[in-house]
Amino acid sequence: MNPRKGAYRVLSKVLYEETYSNIALNEEIQKGDYKDKDLNLLTEIVYGTIEKLLTLNFGIDHFSKVKTKKMDEATRLILQIGAYQILFLDRVPDFAIANEAGKLARVYAKRSKGFINGILRNMIRRKEEISWPKKEANLPLYLSVNYSYPMWLVEELLKYYSAEFTEGFMKASAENPPMYFRVNTLKVSREKVLEAFKKQGLEAEISALLPEAIKVQGLKNISDFQPLKEGWVHIQDISSMFAAKFLDPRPGEYVMDLCSAPGGKTTHIAQLMENKGEIIARDIFPHKLRLIEEHSHRLGINIIKTRQFSGENLDKESIGKADRVLVDAPCSGLGVIRRKPEIKYRVRKEGLEALQKLQRTILENAAKYVKSGGVLLYSTCTIHPLENQGITEAFLKNHGDFVPVDLKEETESRVNSNLGFFNESGAVVIFPQEHQMDGFYIRKFQKQ
Repeated sequence: MNPRKGAYRVLSKVLYEETYSNIALNEEIQKGDYKDKDLNLLTEIVYGTIEKLLTLNFGIDHFSKVKTKKMDEATRLILQIGAYQILFLDRVPDFAIANEAGKLARVYAKRSKGFINGILRNMIRRKEEISWPKKEANLPLYLSVNYSYPMWLVEELLKYYSAEFTEGFMKASAENPPMYFRVNTLKVSREKVLEAFKKQGLEAEISALLPEAIKVQGLKNISDFQPLKEGWVHIQDISSMFAAKFLDPRPGEYVMDLCSAPGGKTTHIAQLMENKGEIIARDIFPHKLRLIEEHSHRLGINIIKTRQFSGENLDKESIGKADRVLVDAPCSGLGVIRRKPEIKYRVRKEGLEALQKLQRTILENAAKYVKSGGVLLYSTCTIHPLENQGITEAFLKNHGDFVPVDLKEETESRVNSNLGFFNESGAVVIFPQEHQMDGFYIRKFQKQ
């Protein structure tokens, strides 16, 4: 299989059909018969092109009279794939880049073949002439072009964080994230999982933070990974595991997960409940609920009941019923850019305001489902203060019947101590550059 054609197909889905990069790439890998070398190049081009998209546009625009935003989709994408290899992949010979771009043009952009060839060959010869923005001359422009963030998002981050913090966040969000698995203790011991990993020649390391979290290196194709198929493990970043851990569900309880898809936290809750009790898992999309059901079946969990229901609506029949309620709220996803770099280009300024309104509504409704003495936990995978502290502080002002729980004080019994990611209010605030995990926020409340 041709890795560049594969990359074109994947990137076309991600950039023009709004498919997530990990899903589109996995589909391409499963359909194609890629050798290891080609698989590595395919993955590198896909994630590299998305990660550096605006950087590539800046470089292409230097050599083109027709700016990238005015080009047709196929022409622009072929140029972006070529430019990424020229500017960031030293191991690919220049002649191969131009030749392969020509092959793509013959299939997807026949009329632009000469145009594409001219720009790429010009870039190969004269790439040192590109006038990249300088940090000291224009910091926002430098951050936007160098780290490929839309200008409005750069300005938004600089509004709440220092220049040093913002650049550190962007740097960390461009790094390859580690792969974590959560051991399914309902089926297997951690030791047995480690033994299975070792047999497959994988480097596996138990997390010092959570006993059920294992970091794995060297796994290239997860679709044929036996421990995953058999339900011994579930793919989940370690920061995401803290949500269920701090919710602290007990066997036999009635728990509601209001925004449950794709089910990582839901199944973790079931695991902590020893598969005893009842979990109501809600989401607005039927296909996402089916995914939760598939995960539950694979993991041997039978206490999760899926329900198609929007968190924006109040379910009067559930008022005062739940021992614990989790709101893993829809958010901008800024904390997981290193896993889904396309998020940078999908977040909209006006969309942030709409998200905050949605988050407030869901949390308001969730509070009504909690019984006296019960627990409400709010989490997001973003670092934006208005989606995190802004939502939870406003909630506390309007709800005298809820008190905040200091998660730092709870640390000893939930996870290993000295974690270093609690703020002054006792909430969990994780940043990729400081904690080497996905960005995450957790705030816990108890109803009086």
